[in-house]
This record gives sequence, C-alpha cells and structure tokens, in this order.
Amino acid sequence: MLAEMEFTGQAFEEMQEQNVRLLQQLREKDDANLKLMSEVRQNISRPSLDATFLTVACCFRLYNSVRVEQFLYLSICI
Repeated sequence: MLAEMEFTGQAFEEMQEQNVRLLQQLREKDDANLKLMSEVRQNISRPSLDATFLTVACCFRLYNSVRVEQFLYLSICI
C-alpha cells in the first residue's frame, strides 16, 4: 500500500511539472502570435486593420486562456 502511495505521489508530481511546462509553452506561443501580428500590422498601414488586429489579438488571448483553463480542469479531474 505504501509503495502504491509513493508511486501515485511521484506520478502526481510529474504531472504537475508537465503542466508547468505546457503552460509555459502556451504562453510562449501566445507571445509569438502577438509579436507576429504586431509585425504584420506594422507592415500594413491601413486604419481599418487596427481594429482587426485588436480583435484577432483578443481572440488569440481568449482562445489560449480557454485552453489553459480546460487543461487545468482536466488535470485536476484525473
């Protein structure tokens, strides 16, 4: 029984470490997407694209936030 508890504890710690790594990867992808969109915006100087840029940036942030919440929820439920 003690060995099973130790094994489960180790598996849980490994899952937490993986969650931290995956969340960092999501943040890095989000930052890269925003940087790319910013570069595209700088290359195109039409005023109407400013609103489009902000809308897309908000969508990326929202999408990634939802992914993080789903990921955390699923990792807690396991």
